[in-house]
Amino acid sequence: MIMIKPEKAKLDKIHAASVRILAETGVRLHSPRAVEFFARAGQNTRGDLVFPEEDFLMKTLASAPASFTLEARDPRHHLNLGGGSGRNYAAGYGCPSIVEADGSIRPALLSDYRRLAKIVHQSPWFKINGGILVQPTDVPPSLASLVMVYSTLFLSDKCLFSVPGLEPEVSRFLSLAAVPWGGREEFIRAPRSMTMISTLSPLQIDRMALDSIMVCAEWGQAMMISPGPMAGATGPVTLAGNLALGNAECLTGLALAQLVRPGTPVMYGLQATTSDLRSGSIAIGTPGYALQAAYCKALADYYRLPCRCGGGVNDAKEVSAQSGYESFLPLFTAAQNGVDLIVHSAGILDSWASISFEKFICDLDIISQIEYFLNDIMVDEDSLAVDLINSVGAGGIFLNQKHTLKRARTEPWYPKVAHRGPLGRQRAADHLLDNARREMDRLLADYQRPPLPREAELEMDRLMAAAGADPAWLSAIKSD
Repeated sequence: MIMIKPEKAKLDKIHAASVRILAETGVRLHSPRAVEFFARAGQNTRGDLVFPEEDFLMKTLASAPASFTLEARDPRHHLNLGGGSGRNYAAGYGCPSIVEADGSIRPALLSDYRRLAKIVHQSPWFKINGGILVQPTDVPPSLASLVMVYSTLFLSDKCLFSVPGLEPEVSRFLSLAAVPWGGREEFIRAPRSMTMISTLSPLQIDRMALDSIMVCAEWGQAMMISPGPMAGATGPVTLAGNLALGNAECLTGLALAQLVRPGTPVMYGLQATTSDLRSGSIAIGTPGYALQAAYCKALADYYRLPCRCGGGVNDAKEVSAQSGYESFLPLFTAAQNGVDLIVHSAGILDSWASISFEKFICDLDIISQIEYFLNDIMVDEDSLAVDLINSVGAGGIFLNQKHTLKRARTEPWYPKVAHRGPLGRQRAADHLLDNARREMDRLLADYQRPPLPREAELEMDRLMAAAGADPAWLSAIKSD
């Protein structure tokens, strides 16, 4: 497959267009404190509009690290981001609904969040857990994010995907996350949480996003700035214009983080999408989405920053041929281009509106397939097997050779979900879903909750009680 490598001349033009947008229109920041950071840095402001200049942006972004390590409680799960350290995956994010195997849709629950957190913990493809794996509707919105952070800390020792919020909320999330590390003083010594922060296209950043940027920066914690302009709706219908708009928003958010605390670890996270102009709806299972992901990675390299984009996204309403073929291109494009963290890599359906456990497991197979392909083949004396070929000779068979038997479990790629061989009387689609459920059950059966010091658990429970969390929620999480 041909790899899309955007030309520097095209990137120069997108950058120049973004600079012009910022100079002529600016970005609206819904926070006087955020505006003041730019004013103190000598940038033009007018009311809630800021007009960052090119020289200022490039100088300010130069303080951001080109690479960093997001630390997990278990060092085996540390996540190296940027600097050519390789691609990584994160689960689906933000869905309020669950699609069942029969296509029916129901609200997501806290029990779904816990089950997904355990699957993510068990899967070898993920080094980061949490965020909004699903939006639990049986927990009040005012406490749902805090409960999600608590659940992740309790159920996994992989890197923490935190959640954005207003200033008091983000401070509360990070205070809770600091407990297993021994408190704030130790926690802020390194980046130990990642927060996804979205802008409000076109050319706005709302109060919640700005508070999240400023608090995370004050704590020295990592963040990804993720504009999501929709070509034809909240951005120009042309992909180049959509990218230029989103890039202007992204640069502004990244600069704010560095103004608050130079050296704050940040990720360039432009998540530019497309629209279906026949209906006005978002469209993410498209080649336009995948193309913009390739340009997102190229723009991140242009600014020498780690990158987040892509994922196994689609517009299908249930697990189907559409959900498979639409997901593969953007996921493969992101992996092939070396995106540092591919979010939404598993489980997504219906334009980010829903998540499916069966689709999640199918996507793990797609990730495995892509990794096998991108890791290329070994070519050496043993793998060329010339002596074996000469020994078997013309018309022979390799199935019963020691060379084959020795490598039978490691050399070929085997699916965990897809079916091969005779079906019997079962429909192929039913068999695939059965395989997905069996693999999910295996991951859950093998799950063991990682250790958490008793004193940390007690302190976390105290913080949750002070925030008004229902003890029943905490008991349910601990029962896992």
